[in-house]
Amino acid sequence: MFSPKLRIPEQKVISDNYQGIIPDEISIQNWLNKRDHTDQNEFLNTLIAINRIQCEPAVRMSIMSILDIEIQKELHKLLKKTNETAFPISEDYQSLIDILQHLLLESSVAYQIILHDISSNEDYINQYIGSLIPESLFMALFYLSRLLVERFQFYFSEPIYIWQELNQLYLLAERIGAQDDVIRKHTSIKKAYLQISILRILNPYRLMRLEARKIYLLMADWVEHCEIIGYSQQKPDDNFVVNLLSDKYPHFFIEKLDAKEANTEQFEGRIITMYKLKIFLDMQLVEINKQKHHHVFSYQSRMHNEMLQRIDNEMSFHEERSEERILSGEQIKLVSGLRACHHFIRDRKAFKPQEEIDA
Repeated sequence: MFSPKLRIPEQKVISDNYQGIIPDEISIQNWLNKRDHTDQNEFLNTLIAINRIQCEPAVRMSIMSILDIEIQKELHKLLKKTNETAFPISEDYQSLIDILQHLLLESSVAYQIILHDISSNEDYINQYIGSLIPESLFMALFYLSRLLVERFQFYFSEPIYIWQELNQLYLLAERIGAQDDVIRKHTSIKKAYLQISILRILNPYRLMRLEARKIYLLMADWVEHCEIIGYSQQKPDDNFVVNLLSDKYPHFFIEKLDAKEANTEQFEGRIITMYKLKIFLDMQLVEINKQKHHHVFSYQSRMHNEMLQRIDNEMSFHEERSEERILSGEQIKLVSGLRACHHFIRDRKAFKPQEEIDA
């Protein structure tokens, strides 16, 4: 079986002098029943400790099934608190954001450990190929995706190696034929991968704060109109491509760069197409515009229209950037501040905001 390149933490064997939490269902449930809910670091620290202890894949999966409900509760509390964050980020809010992101990472790591342990043992592969592997794949990819979304929320850079792991997890799903298996909430591994990939394609760093999460959630229903196809099945022109063996996110195809990489051994190319999504959004807009008198439909219309514009803008932007660039020695003017921007935008008119509002 294909062994994905994942970052697995060093794990210790439980010895006679071990004093930490025992990795079994009873011990975990007992700890949950008496844990200190006022200590916001206790849950995360315990999950980290469990991820650093060796145990059977089935046992770890049972532990995560118990912890997953608590993880969702912790995430809900942290998300509610971090939504109130304002820029510049204070130390207290930065601490909450760090805990949130670390919890998402360690949750993914737990499922990655299960995959690593199974792929390293031939007996485990035959035993868990149709059960633990697809579930672990989905959950590992889901938590990594959520980690990226929360980083986009605050305009943080993408962690090194995170796209390597996302790409490798999806490639493993393809290799075992589980990419279309419905795992949770009517979602497959392919849809989960497309959900975060298309959000990245639409450049979340250009969105307003908290919009990245909103669009990510919207994509759950819309990715069924997108496709992932083999690099050799279709010419990649005017499409987005990704090398599943690299630490790179899907990007607009540039022949000079991507055609050269495609001829190397370290290449497992896929094409992501969004043409059907654009057609779907166009059709939805037509239907919604027929019922303009209802407020709910006007909101839906705006939502669909914004998404359609983002797709068109990204497509046209990348097409322009893929053209040959010509060096030019021109003067650049840089302005800052509201009055200065108004000066240039409004053809040097005086800045009188109240008069413009009244008008």
